[in-house]
Amino acid sequence: MHRWAAVSVVLGRPWVLLTLLAALVCGPAHARWLPEALMRHSVPAWVIDPADGTILEANAAAVELYGYPDMALGRVNIQQINQLSEAEIRAEMARAQQEKRGYFLFPHRLASGEVVTVEVHSSPIPGPQGRVLLLSLLLPESRSVTLERELQRYQTRLENLVAQRTDQLLSAERKRARMLMMALGASALATLVLLVLLRQLRLGNQRQRELATQLQDVLRGARLGLAQWDLQRDRIALDDRLGRLLGLEGDTPAWRAAELVERLHPGDVPALRQALVDHLKGKTEAADLRFRVRHSDGHWLWLQVWGRVTARDPATGRALRLAGVVRDVSSQVALEESRAIALSVFQDAGEAIVVTDERGVVLEANEAMLQLSGYSREELIGRGRLPWRPADRLGSLTWARVQRTLLREGRWRGEAWWRHRDGREIPVVETISAVRDA
Repeated sequence: MHRWAAVSVVLGRPWVLLTLLAALVCGPAHARWLPEALMRHSVPAWVIDPADGTILEANAAAVELYGYPDMALGRVNIQQINQLSEAEIRAEMARAQQEKRGYFLFPHRLASGEVVTVEVHSSPIPGPQGRVLLLSLLLPESRSVTLERELQRYQTRLENLVAQRTDQLLSAERKRARMLMMALGASALATLVLLVLLRQLRLGNQRQRELATQLQDVLRGARLGLAQWDLQRDRIALDDRLGRLLGLEGDTPAWRAAELVERLHPGDVPALRQALVDHLKGKTEAADLRFRVRHSDGHWLWLQVWGRVTARDPATGRALRLAGVVRDVSSQVALEESRAIALSVFQDAGEAIVVTDERGVVLEANEAMLQLSGYSREELIGRGRLPWRPADRLGSLTWARVQRTLLREGRWRGEAWWRHRDGREIPVVETISAVRDA
C-alpha cells in the first residue's frame, strides 16, 4: 500500500457522515469530481486518485488550510503532504480498527512547513470509465484535542509499561523466590553435610585420640620416646618420657639443633652429622643412629634413634620435618661391651676353650683350642661329636656320666685323652661347665 492509498471507513462523527451524504446524493454534480456542495463547504475536502496519489480536486477550504495554490488544479500529490511511511500508515490503520475509530490520524505538512494532525474521513466514489476515486473530508485537530490524544496515548503506553514492568517484577519476584528456595535447599543440604562432617570429625578426633593413646601405650611399653624436628623453624620437640630420661624437670622445652649438639659426645658428632645429611638428601630410607648424650647430672647415656623425613617441599624436595623414636640402650651397650671383653678374653686365653650345646655340637672354639687339636675352625664348628675324644681311653668314664654330673652339679673336671688331627693322643685335664638360660 502506498502512502496515498485510502480505504473506505465507517465515519465516526454523524455530522461528517451527513455532510458527505448530502454532497453525494443531494448536491448537483460538479464539472469535475468534487460535488458542488463540498466545493463551497467550509470543511476542507479533496478527491484523490488511488492509482497514483494525485489530488485531482480540492475545495477552497482545503487550499486555504494547506496553502498549496496548485492543489485545486491537480498538481499536488498526497506524498508531498502525508508524513507517514507505508509501514506507519498500516500501523495507524490497525490502531483505528483496534480503537474502533471511523477516521485516520495522519500528520500532514502544510505549504508553510508546519505539520498538523488531521482527521481523514474517506469514502470511495465512482469516477470516469469505471474508476474508483477517494473522497476525503479533512478535519485538523485542535491543540487541546491533539494534547488530549497524545495524553491518552501516553497514558496507554504508561499503562502498558506499568503492566510490563509489573510482569517483570512478578517474574523477578518468582525467580527470586525460586532462587531463595534453592538457596534454602542448598543451605539445608550444606547444613546436613556440615553436621555429617562434624560427626565424622568428632569420630575422627576420637579415633585419633584413641590412636594417640595406643601409640603412647606402645611407646611406654617399649620404653621408647618420641622426637620431632621442625627443620624450617629449627625446633626439636621431645616428649615427656625423653625429658625425664635426660633428667629435665617440668615441661620439656623445644631445643635448637645447636643446643642438642652441645649435649652430644664429641666423638659421636661427625658420624651422626653424616648419617643425618645422607638421610635428609634421600640417600637412605631411614636414619638409624646410635650416639651418646649427656644427662643433666653429667653422666653419659647411649640413645638409639630410628627416624625418617615425614614432610618435604613438593617443589624443591627439601626436607621440612623429621620424626623418630628414641630408646635408651645404655644397658645394651654395656652388655655388648661386656660381651666384647669376654670374647676378647675367650679368644686370647692360653687354655683351649670350646663351647658346645647340650647335644655336644660345637658352637665356638678359641685359637688355643685350634692349635691344641690341629683342626681348623671350619672343621670344628657344627660337629656333633668332638673328634679328639677317644672312646676307648675313657674306660668307665662315659659321656652319659659326664652329662649327669653336669645336670646335677653344673660342672665336671677330670683327666681325659684327646686325639690330635694327625693321630697323636694327648693327655689333658678337662673342665666342663654348664651354662644355663637365665
